[in-house]
Amino acid sequence: MSGRADVPAEPLIRDGRIGWPEAAAILFMSEVMKAFLAFPERMAKGAMTAAWVVPIASALLSAVWIAAMVALLKRYPGLNLIDVSKKLAGRTVGALLGIAFFAYSAGLCAACAYQIGSALISTYLPRTPLSFLLILGFALGAYVAASGTEVVGRLCVVWGIFTACSVLLLVLLTIPSWGTEQFYPLLGPGVGALAKTAFVRQAVYSEIMVLGVIAAYIRKPRDIGRAAIWGTVASAVMLTVVVIAAHMVLTYPRLIQQSASLLRVARRVYLGRFFQRFDSLFVLIWLGSGVVRMGLGVYAGSIALASAFGLRAYRPLTPLVALATLVCASLIPDTSTSVIIDFDILRPYGVILIMGWPLAMFALSRLRPRRRRP
Repeated sequence: MSGRADVPAEPLIRDGRIGWPEAAAILFMSEVMKAFLAFPERMAKGAMTAAWVVPIASALLSAVWIAAMVALLKRYPGLNLIDVSKKLAGRTVGALLGIAFFAYSAGLCAACAYQIGSALISTYLPRTPLSFLLILGFALGAYVAASGTEVVGRLCVVWGIFTACSVLLLVLLTIPSWGTEQFYPLLGPGVGALAKTAFVRQAVYSEIMVLGVIAAYIRKPRDIGRAAIWGTVASAVMLTVVVIAAHMVLTYPRLIQQSASLLRVARRVYLGRFFQRFDSLFVLIWLGSGVVRMGLGVYAGSIALASAFGLRAYRPLTPLVALATLVCASLIPDTSTSVIIDFDILRPYGVILIMGWPLAMFALSRLRPRRRRP
């Protein structure tokens, strides 16, 4: 392995290389999709009128494990988090962590896919079978994942710009409908309850763990930190703005009953006779973001499994990972269950994996210094 920190070794699983903007866009697109679904509702249920505080406080708490992961990945250029774990804790532990990450990522992706499909059916396509939408979505997602890291990165940059612009436009168009009295009381259920909610909900940034998968493909290891900072900050800003807009337009009692509140907000925007409904544009961006999210889930899961089992290629696994995630999504009985799986089971308990893994490996890396070649 090269002694220079800015010259990475060849990744164990070979693929294309990307710059830090593409890496940051991948992190952003991994995070942003939940803003279109049940995220504002779940934040409001936990923090009430202080729901907008949770994405900010959770991002600050997440900075602890993100910083540990960045430092660890910079220390071992050319390796992803699973391969680093194998070096530090042994092949068995590293493989088990890789499998655990795959299971966690697949569960989140399956819950997200179900919510996308059910929201689309209930709003626009009432006679369309959910199974058809799920199959179509994961087929496109598998194609995106198999296209390679470079294509995935560029797609995330383009669609990330579309997504950010559409949400920003939606927020600006709804400002006249905001009820600022919805901010009060500012601390919602109180300082203690709010702090507890923020700590548990910091797992809303668990998708940032995809950085551990793509780190080996970033051209310059010193840019890993820049990608993490930009991806996390952009995600935190987006999630916070979405919660504020949804809360101000729908009010608290209505917000906690809307599983896709941002879509409901978009349907309330009237632009005039020529272009009457803003949601006709918004839903296109929303669905495209959903397909990208499915593709990223399959992409990250495929690399995680390939790394866990010591394979040299991940692309042959993409159809199998897409099929496994599709089966998981098909087993979910209804939208409420998908939201519970996502926000009440996977994310709260996933804090153990998301925080513990990078911090434990970082501690091990300090206890076992890396040997340098002469």
